[in-house]
Amino acid sequence: MTLKHYKDIFFHGYVIAFTSILAIAFLFDLYIENYADAQIEIVTLLFVGGLYYLWIKSAKKNTFCHHLGMAKCLVWYLNHFAV
Repeated sequence: MTLKHYKDIFFHGYVIAFTSILAIAFLFDLYIENYADAQIEIVTLLFVGGLYYLWIKSAKKNTFCHHLGMAKCLVWYLNHFAV
């Protein structure tokens, strides 16, 4: 394997770990009836999932990285300032 393959494996693992942790947080917020945070998390899950799907289907891999960075900043902003 070349270095590019290792970067791809790392990136897939990062996105899967991020979405898994966010899904667990979403389910926990539903369990404790914290619906405001659950809405933010489900929107983020759908956004990142959609971008990940587009990244797999597209040849422009850098676009996904930029959008993922924007999504993480959006989640941080919503968690700290909007609620």
